[in-house]
Amino acid sequence: MHNKVGRPIKFSMNRKLFEDFLLKYKDFVNQIVRKYGSSLKGYGYVEMMLSFVLDSIEKNTSEEKILNDLQTNPKLSFLKINTEEVEKPLRCQICDCLIHKNTMTFDHVKEKKDGGLGTIDYAQLSHPYCNSTYKAYKEKNNL
Repeated sequence: MHNKVGRPIKFSMNRKLFEDFLLKYKDFVNQIVRKYGSSLKGYGYVEMMLSFVLDSIEKNTSEEKILNDLQTNPKLSFLKINTEEVEKPLRCQICDCLIHKNTMTFDHVKEKKDGGLGTIDYAQLSHPYCNSTYKAYKEKNNL
């Protein structure tokens, strides 16, 4: 099923794990920029790390293996693992991924046509994409 799924849907299916990894190891990007510099000098290394992590998550690679592979990569072996507790951020109620206050929408938990009300009790925070596209995909495919 996944090989027929478009990149935005595939990303949505793995976004929470990707975001959770990036929050847990939030210092990785800063460490790369400190070592290689900002702007174009460090961009390629940040992109390489992010792409590797996302691709690994899409392949169901364990967090332990992802960290090991990053630390055995000659260009990223300097990364130091430092995990700190992060306060609970706002999450989309459809995909359970992080949501920014400037990009949230309210979704009907139960559609009006199905007997839901247009009140706050029947609302949930969501990304615009999830509200308009991903929710229907999930329902159609029983995800």
